[in-house]
Amino acid sequence: MADVSPFQIFTKWLFDGVKNSKLDSSILKYNCPVTPTFVMGLFYRNAKLNNFLNTYFNNMSLYYLDKEEFFNFIKKCVQDFKVGSRTLIYSPRRNSERLFDELRNRISTLKNDDIDLLSQIIEKSKDRETIYNSLSLKPSPKLSKGNGNNQKNGVSLEDFLRSNFVTIEVR
Repeated sequence: MADVSPFQIFTKWLFDGVKNSKLDSSILKYNCPVTPTFVMGLFYRNAKLNNFLNTYFNNMSLYYLDKEEFFNFIKKCVQDFKVGSRTLIYSPRRNSERLFDELRNRISTLKNDDIDLLSQIIEKSKDRETIYNSLSLKPSPKLSKGNGNNQKNGVSLEDFLRSNFVTIEVR
């Protein structure tokens, strides 16, 4: 059986329909990606529950609650407001990338998904280096395996250092 993500464990627990079911201890750990902020963002589509949560928990008091207490409260809200798992918003998690962050800052009118698509197109483009230079970004270097000496290309280490770095002779 494949590994089950903490998000799947939490969602299964949240919508199991049993009031007093136990929450898995892995969800309550400090380094678990299921956070109260993440849980608050799940209910954007459900207007009544979203309004209720914004009224009472859209401030710093959210962070003073114990994680287990908050999750149990959310489970009770899900049952009271009759929220189904199909009404949750799915937003894929993306790793932060330099190109994505730079495009996000420069083109603030585009949505994150559009910027993600644009960055994928740029990465596959044959003019990738030109686009990176126009954004004043240096493309991430392609590392190649080598045997460690530059004599193969006819360049000695001393010549390489002098051509690429400012060197000062110390006597």
